Order: sequence, then structure tokens, then C-alpha cells
Amino acid sequence: MQLPKRFDTHVTETASGKIFQEIFPDEWIIREVTERDYGIDYYLEICDHGFVTGKLLSIQLKGSENIRTNASGSSVTYYDVKPSTFNYWNQLPIPVIFLYIDTTTKNCFFCNVKKYIREHYIEFKKEELTSIKIQTTDILQKNTVVSILNQINLTEQDREKFEASVIDFLTSVEDKNNLLANHCNRDQFMPIEGEDELRIRKYVSDLQYLANSLNIPWTYRTLNKVIEDGQKKYGTDASLFEGEMTSYGKDLISIMKNIYSELKKLILNQEQNYWFKKNYLLYQYISGIDADAVIQDLH
Repeated sequence: MQLPKRFDTHVTETASGKIFQEIFPDEWIIREVTERDYGIDYYLEICDHGFVTGKLLSIQLKGSENIRTNASGSSVTYYDVKPSTFNYWNQLPIPVIFLYIDTTTKNCFFCNVKKYIREHYIEFKKEELTSIKIQTTDILQKNTVVSILNQINLTEQDREKFEASVIDFLTSVEDKNNLLANHCNRDQFMPIEGEDELRIRKYVSDLQYLANSLNIPWTYRTLNKVIEDGQKKYGTDASLFEGEMTSYGKDLISIMKNIYSELKKLILNQEQNYWFKKNYLLYQYISGIDADAVIQDLH
């Protein structure tokens, strides 16, 4: 008697889908896409402590019973991606996560697709990009999925803002350096008010945003803590005092150098071709200047 056959690919697809759903917190919303021919299998909405956030990610899911690594064991590669699919992913207004799941080991390898496109920009623009290579260390697990996908969501949703902030930072380093130098080793009881206070507040906010976007730990005091410490010493007649800005300014110079160093790696190495095409003047500028030449220590 003949009966319908369940194909191995369908079994693998179902198994990888179950593994995928087991990884994520129960409160997150997973919406399966019924039309799967265009490169998206699920839409994922991040929830935070029971609240729906409106933060969305799109998921493309592929599975295999035994995913082979390269000779060194450092990466796995999925080979069957159409250039038209890469184009579609790049145009989506939300982040795209490619998941390659080994249904035997239950390893869930992940790739931030838009980041991958920027890192392979020449092949992408020529429509020659047809595979996704994932480091074997890039695995989603229950204890890491929240932090990893929240960071990807922040990185990609704010990408336009991030690039504008990069340009602003690199073209105003000298002005920021001079601002901090002007408030170094002055009478510690003097308040900082008016335009300089507004500039310092914006400056610190901009640095915190860039540090967070570049995964640089902020090991220094927040501006609120600086204000609190200053008011304990010098009174509450002002928010910022010269005595606190002398030491805090040195901290800000240190984080500036870290940000500059990470931006140089990003623009000249990780996303070299993307920035070369997108903003050649900025690419040329940062390639010819060292951080120590533009960011001066405070004494």
C-alpha cells in the first residue's frame, strides 16, 4: 500500500525549528512566516520583563544533521544563498539573523546578516556573495541569547545614527580635546556653567553611546556620579565643578582613545570596503592619522 513519504529535509526542518524555539525565553514572541520563499522564516519580538518592546528581528533558519567545520574547526559555512536573497535581507528595515542549526549536536550558529554584508561588501555589490561563513564561537545558547540579540538589535536599528555619530566624533575630536583641556587643573571650587556645561553633557552622552555600540566597557563614573561627588565636596550651588572635571576629563580622554582605536579597526579592517565606498573621505582621513596625534593627554 502506497502512503505519502515524509522527506528527510522536512524532518530536519521540523527538528531545527524545535531547537530554535527552545533557545529563546518563553516571554519572547515568535511569529512563523507562512510564505518562506523570500528568505525569512520567523519574526521575533523581544520582550522585557513581561513588556512587549516593539523590537523586532527577522530570522532565516537552516538545519543540517551534521554540519561540517573547516579544517581548523574554526568556522562552518552555508553555501546555498542567492544574491537576490542577500539584496532582500539588506533592504529589510529590521535586523536579519541567519541561524544554521546542527540537529545532532543542537548547536545553533548565528550570523548578523547585515554586518556580514558590510564585511563582504565588494562581493555583495557585484552580486557574487552566495554563502555565509560563521565562526564556531558564534553560538546562541539559552544563557546568551538575550544579550546577543539585544546587542544586534541595537547595532542594526541604530546603524544610521551610529554612522552619523562616527562622523561627528572623528571630525570633532580636537574640539572635544580642547574643551577638556580648558577645564583641567583649574580652581577646584569653580562651577562649570552655561555653554561649557551643555557641551560636556552632550559629549559624555555621545561617548557612552559610541562605547556601547562598539562593545567597549564603560569602566568610568557616569556623569551623574561625577555631579554627585562634586556636590558632596563643593556644595549644591552648581552641577559640575572644576575639581571633578580635572580627573573625569582624563577618564574621558582614555575612553576617547579606546573608541578611536575600535573605529579604526572597524573602518580600515572589518568593514573596509563598505566604508571605502560609502565615505571615502572619512576612510582616507582615519587611515592617515594615529589616535595619539589627535587625542592629547591632559596634564
